[in-house]
Amino acid sequence: MGATHGHTGSAVQELLTRLRELPVVPAVRSLEDVEEACRRGAAAIFFFKGDVFGLREALPRCGDFGIPVYVHLDLVEGGEDAAGIRLLRELGAAGVVSTRGPLLREARAAGLLAIHRVFMVDSEALRTGTAAVRASEPDLVEILPGLAVPHVIRELRASVPQPVIGAALVTQPEQVAAILRSGAVGVSASARRLWGLRIPAGAAPKP
Repeated sequence: MGATHGHTGSAVQELLTRLRELPVVPAVRSLEDVEEACRRGAAAIFFFKGDVFGLREALPRCGDFGIPVYVHLDLVEGGEDAAGIRLLRELGAAGVVSTRGPLLREARAAGLLAIHRVFMVDSEALRTGTAAVRASEPDLVEILPGLAVPHVIRELRASVPQPVIGAALVTQPEQVAAILRSGAVGVSASARRLWGLRIPAGAAPKP
């Protein structure tokens, strides 16, 4: 289990517990996606399209199902500064996802859980991404593409203790299982066929 930070520590533990049962986090673009993700069941939902005003309808709907929502600050309009982060908190977002360390630190200061998104396209990206994560001190790390996780997680873990989520290019249940076996705690995916997927007990290590 990776490091936790103050008041967000309990939120991290709760998310990890939920991911043990439902390891696939739906990455949604629309209210229709939100409805489908809630229907299938999810440990959390990553919202990565539209604007903060669209969240006014999506967040209460997820709240009805007890599903926390994490907003991608780089892709959702209106959440890319301190004021937007405060608005997201007021709307009921549980946390944020971003490639930008300063925004993640701002989010954590506002009491939101922070997930640092890192692209691992080559060895140099691994080095720079690891340094960026150490600087931002997020609660979790999201690695793209998800299929790279089994190949980089050991080196990443050598200097970054945070739990890892794989994302992008994951379309098959066996890919999810392989990423989890490598040590990731979850997988974010837009492929609806994976939403609600449950991994049999013992098939993946506990975070």
